[in-house]
Amino acid sequence: MVETDLAGADNVDLQLLLTRHVPTLRRFARALLGTQRAGDTWVESALHRLLRGEALIGEASAKVDLLSLLLHTPAPNTTPLPVGRKTIENEAALVERLRALADVERLLLLLVDLEALPLADAARVVGTDHETARVRLAAARARLRTQPRQRVLIVEDESLIALDLAETVRALGHDVVGIAANYRQAIDEAGRSKPTLILADIQLADDRTGIDVANELVRDGRVAVVFITAFPERLLTGTKPEPAFLITKPFDRDMLTVALAQAIESAPLDAAN
Repeated sequence: MVETDLAGADNVDLQLLLTRHVPTLRRFARALLGTQRAGDTWVESALHRLLRGEALIGEASAKVDLLSLLLHTPAPNTTPLPVGRKTIENEAALVERLRALADVERLLLLLVDLEALPLADAARVVGTDHETARVRLAAARARLRTQPRQRVLIVEDESLIALDLAETVRALGHDVVGIAANYRQAIDEAGRSKPTLILADIQLADDRTGIDVANELVRDGRVAVVFITAFPERLLTGTKPEPAFLITKPFDRDMLTVALAQAIESAPLDAAN
């Protein structure tokens, strides 16, 4: 796992800005590329450019500036792909998938619905005007409604949250095939219902984690996984194996929709690695 050394930063302000915004970069990069390893390596490359003085960020616009820097930073040992007028580069194994994913519409969807960026800021990140961004975001959202129907297993030990998730998942057109509160229940339910997608809380009732569940189940075949947590910053450090697809409690429908779509597209490339 690659770690960023902030000791070379010019001042405390830069270190504080990076501490505040790098988790956002990691979540966005992992969601786009489909794996923690690819996403974190890409973020690391962007941060090294910043610390070498190849880019500048403003205090008020740091999040937008860092996301722009990321999208215009090539990752190591990759093949370039066109994104708008620029290129991004990602691991060779992901190239074909990114041809379908890394378009401006998908980028806008991730920036606005997953990262809650205002549309004007998202338009700036991808290098287009506000009206074009509005139209293309609407097209991206419409495209999500054509996602293949999934068999969803919800792994959540808080019953009210589990019911809320189930209602939202059904409203999105998927089937909820089971709800489990702990590791054993999840493994048993998965054996019976054969889910194609797992929606899991990180911390479960039996002191096991949703990551434990996912790591066990993805061995058996193509299963997409999305994790939910009230403490996302603990899982976006880049210092240990962490989830690729992560949403924050409390969640909203748009955020969940985008996270599910990205995980479906990416399976079985990653669960928590």
